[in-house]
Amino acid sequence: MRRFSFFLIAAALFLAGCATDIGESNDVEMTYEYEESEDSTLDELIPNTKSETFTISKAKEMLSIGEGVGSVTLNNVKGKSVYVISQNNTKKTINTARAMTIASLAATGRAAVKKQADMSDSEMELEDYNGFSNVAQFPINAANVGVKASGRAAGGSFSMGQTPHVGSQKYIFVDSNEALTKFTRKKAKVEYEGKHCYIWSIEDDKILDSVSCKNLADTFDEYYMEMRSIFGQESDKIYIYNSGFKLEDMRKHADTGTKVNIVVYSISKPTTIGYFHSKDYYETEDELAALTGSIYSENSATKFSNGGKYFYINYRYASGSFLEKALATSTLLHEFQHMIHFSVKNMAGLKPSAWYNEMLSMLAEDIFATRLNTGSKAPSVMRMGSFHKNYYKSGLTDFSTTYAYGTSYSFGGWLVRNFGGVNLVHLMMTNNKVDEDSIVAAVNTFSPKKYDFDTLFNEYVDDCVNSRNFNIRLTGTADVNEKNYTLNPITNTPIVSPVDKSLGADVGPYGFVVRQVEVSGSSCTFELSERTSRERVHIIVK
Repeated sequence: MRRFSFFLIAAALFLAGCATDIGESNDVEMTYEYEESEDSTLDELIPNTKSETFTISKAKEMLSIGEGVGSVTLNNVKGKSVYVISQNNTKKTINTARAMTIASLAATGRAAVKKQADMSDSEMELEDYNGFSNVAQFPINAANVGVKASGRAAGGSFSMGQTPHVGSQKYIFVDSNEALTKFTRKKAKVEYEGKHCYIWSIEDDKILDSVSCKNLADTFDEYYMEMRSIFGQESDKIYIYNSGFKLEDMRKHADTGTKVNIVVYSISKPTTIGYFHSKDYYETEDELAALTGSIYSENSATKFSNGGKYFYINYRYASGSFLEKALATSTLLHEFQHMIHFSVKNMAGLKPSAWYNEMLSMLAEDIFATRLNTGSKAPSVMRMGSFHKNYYKSGLTDFSTTYAYGTSYSFGGWLVRNFGGVNLVHLMMTNNKVDEDSIVAAVNTFSPKKYDFDTLFNEYVDDCVNSRNFNIRLTGTADVNEKNYTLNPITNTPIVSPVDKSLGADVGPYGFVVRQVEVSGSSCTFELSERTSRERVHIIVK
C-alpha cells in the first residue's frame, strides 16, 4: 500500500478587487474547442498467429498477453476468477472495430461470462440518476482573443461604476442556452455582501431568499482562505488590451474590486449547478471601446465579459433541499478551483487539459465533503457510483461526455489516497506543470518509488480491477491555518464492473475495459480478436 505522511504547507495569502458595467449586446452564440493530442501510428490490426499457455501458481497473478496472441489457455484456474483487461496507454481512442473482444470460449467443464446489468444507461439517464450534469469551466487563451476597430473614436478615459453595496444594480451577462455558449445582458442586483464575495440576483428571475443568500456568502467566506492555501491564489489582475493583452491591477478596471461575484439565477440548463468562465478575466467591451476605439472580434467570448471574478450558480440548487443547497456550496468550491486554476496555470502560459482541471475541482469537493455534508452526493460516493458502471465509456485523458467526471474523479481520488493526500493536491496546483507531467512530479515528491505516467496508470488500473487501495481514510494538516482534513474512504466494491465478453467498445485515451471469465473446470481456453499495438492486454487471475 502506498501511503505517506502529511507535512505542513505554508502559502502566502493576499486580497484585492475588481469589475465593470457592461454595454448593450445581442444574444450571440459562442463556440469553444479543446485541443486534443493524438498519436498517428499503431493503428494497423496485427494478425493472430500465436498462442500462449499459463499455469497459475500464485493466489493472485497478472499475466501480460503478447502482440499477435489469439489463443490463451489457463491451467489450474478451478475456483478462481479470471479478468481479461484491455488497456489503452495512448492519447488516441481505439475504436470498436479495432478493439479486442473475446471471440470464443471453451473449457474442460462449464465456462460462463459474467455480464454487467444495466449497461445501456444513456447519458440522460445518468444525469437523472446523479441529479445534475456537468459543472462547466471555459478557459480562454489570451493569444487567441481578437479585437477590431469599432468605428468610433476612443474616449480617452474610462469611468468605473460605484463600488457595489446591497441594493446596487448593474447589467451582467448571463447564459441563454443549454450549452452555455450564448449570453445576453440582464439587470442584476446585489442581494448580500460577504467579506470575500457579493451575491447577485437577476431581474425577472427567481430571487434567492435573504437567509439563503447569507448562508451562501458565509459558507464561501468560511472556505475562501483554505481553498487558496491548498490550491493557490486567484489572480487579482485582469487582461487589458493595449497593442496586445497585458495584465493590470483589477481594482483599476472593475467596480467589484477583487471580491468574487456569485450570480444566482436560473441557469439555462436545469441540471447544471454552476460554472466559471474565464471570459470575465478580460476588460469589458465598454472599457475596451472607451479607451482604444476597438471592440472584440465576433467569435470571442470576451465580448460578454463582466470584467471581474464571477461564478454562476443555479437558483434551483441554491434554493432547494438541504442536499441541493450543500451541492450548490460544494460547486462554489469546484468553480473557485477553476478560477484559481485559470490564474496559476493558464495565466502562467500553461495549457491544462479539461480532465486535469476537472479532476482537481472534484478533489476540492472531496476534501471538504465531510464538512459540507454532501452525504450521498459527495464525489467519493456519487462519482464513483457512475464510474463503477460506466468507466469504460470515457478514457481518462478524454473529456467529451458526462461519464468523464467519474473517470477523472476516480483517478484523482485514488492518487490523493495513495500519494500524500491534500499535500499532493497542493503540489499539483503549485508546480509549473500540467496534466500528466504535473501529476508525476507531485507523486514522485512523496513516493520512494519513482514513476512515469504509464507505470502510475498501470497500477491504478490494477487497483481498479482488484478493488484495492481506494478504501483509505487519510487525515492531516495542509494549510497555513493548520486545518484538519479527512479524506473519506472510497468503499464501492467492486470498483469497476466487467462488461459482457463479446461487447464491442471503444477504448478511450488512457482507458480500459474489463471482461470476466468464470470457470468451474481446471483449465480454460479462449480466443482473442485481432487488435492493434495501441492495446495492452493482460489477465488477472485471483
